[in-house]
Amino acid sequence: MNNTREMIENAIKRAGKKQADIPESGVVNSAQAANRKLKTSIWTVDELVTVANWLGCKIIFQMQDGEQREIKATFEKKLRGREKE
Repeated sequence: MNNTREMIENAIKRAGKKQADIPESGVVNSAQAANRKLKTSIWTVDELVTVANWLGCKIIFQMQDGEQREIKATFEKKLRGREKE
Protein backbone atom coordinates (compact mmCIF):
# COMPACT_ATOMS: atom_id res chain seq x y z
CA MET A 1 0.00 0.00 0.00
CA ASN A 2 1.71 3.16 -1.11
CA ASN A 3 -0.96 5.57 -2.17
CA THR A 4 -2.31 8.21 0.20
CA ARG A 5 -5.95 7.38 -0.48
CA GLU A 6 -5.45 3.69 0.32
CA MET A 7 -3.57 4.50 3.52
CA ILE A 8 -6.27 6.88 4.73
CA GLU A 9 -9.10 4.49 3.79
CA ASN A 10 -7.33 1.67 5.64
CA ALA A 11 -6.79 3.87 8.71
CA ILE A 12 -10.48 4.90 8.65
CA LYS A 13 -11.55 1.23 8.70
CA ARG A 14 -9.09 0.34 11.46
CA ALA A 15 -10.33 3.28 13.55
CA GLY A 16 -13.93 2.09 13.18
CA LYS A 17 -14.94 5.28 11.43
CA LYS A 18 -16.45 6.09 8.05
CA GLN A 19 -15.28 8.38 5.26
CA ALA A 20 -18.33 10.55 5.99
CA ASP A 21 -16.90 11.14 9.51
CA ILE A 22 -13.80 13.01 8.22
CA PRO A 23 -15.42 16.44 8.79
CA GLU A 24 -15.18 15.65 12.54
CA SER A 25 -11.42 16.14 12.17
CA GLY A 26 -11.98 19.80 11.27
CA VAL A 27 -10.07 19.54 7.99
CA VAL A 28 -13.15 19.79 5.76
CA ASN A 29 -16.72 20.98 6.32
CA SER A 30 -18.69 18.23 4.57
CA ALA A 31 -18.67 14.58 3.57
CA GLN A 32 -18.60 15.73 -0.07
CA ALA A 33 -15.41 17.73 0.55
CA ALA A 34 -13.88 14.72 2.31
CA ASN A 35 -14.73 12.53 -0.68
CA ARG A 36 -13.11 15.07 -3.03
CA LYS A 37 -9.93 15.11 -0.88
CA LEU A 38 -9.72 11.32 -0.97
CA LYS A 39 -10.37 11.10 -4.71
CA THR A 40 -7.78 13.70 -5.64
CA SER A 41 -5.30 12.87 -2.84
CA ILE A 42 -4.51 16.58 -2.60
CA TRP A 43 -3.79 17.34 1.05
CA THR A 44 -1.64 19.94 2.71
CA VAL A 45 0.84 18.46 5.17
CA ASP A 46 -1.12 20.00 8.04
CA GLU A 47 -4.41 18.51 6.79
CA LEU A 48 -2.87 15.08 6.38
CA VAL A 49 -1.25 15.14 9.83
CA THR A 50 -4.48 16.37 11.43
CA VAL A 51 -6.54 13.60 9.80
CA ALA A 52 -3.90 11.03 10.76
CA ASN A 53 -3.97 12.21 14.39
CA TRP A 54 -7.79 12.13 14.38
CA LEU A 55 -7.53 8.50 13.24
CA GLY A 56 -4.97 7.68 15.93
CA CYS A 57 -2.05 7.59 13.47
CA LYS A 58 1.19 9.53 13.07
CA ILE A 59 3.04 10.77 10.00
CA ILE A 60 6.70 9.82 10.24
CA PHE A 61 9.79 10.81 8.26
CA GLN A 62 12.27 7.96 8.20
CA MET A 63 15.81 9.09 7.54
CA GLN A 64 18.29 7.03 5.54
CA ASP A 65 20.06 6.00 8.75
CA GLY A 66 16.77 4.67 10.19
CA GLU A 67 16.08 7.62 12.51
CA GLN A 68 12.39 8.49 12.59
CA ARG A 69 10.81 11.85 13.29
CA GLU A 70 7.12 12.56 13.68
CA ILE A 71 5.65 15.42 11.63
CA LYS A 72 3.48 17.71 13.76
CA ALA A 73 0.64 19.81 12.38
CA THR A 74 0.20 23.52 12.88
CA PHE A 75 -3.32 23.31 11.44
CA GLU A 76 -4.38 21.14 14.38
CA LYS A 77 -3.38 23.89 16.83
CA LYS A 78 -5.74 26.31 15.08
CA LEU A 79 -8.65 23.89 15.63
CA ARG A 80 -8.26 23.60 19.41
CA GLY A 81 -10.25 26.74 20.24
CA ARG A 82 -12.94 26.08 17.66
CA GLU A 83 -16.28 24.78 18.88
CA LYS A 84 -17.88 21.82 17.17
CA GLU A 85 -20.82 22.73 15.00
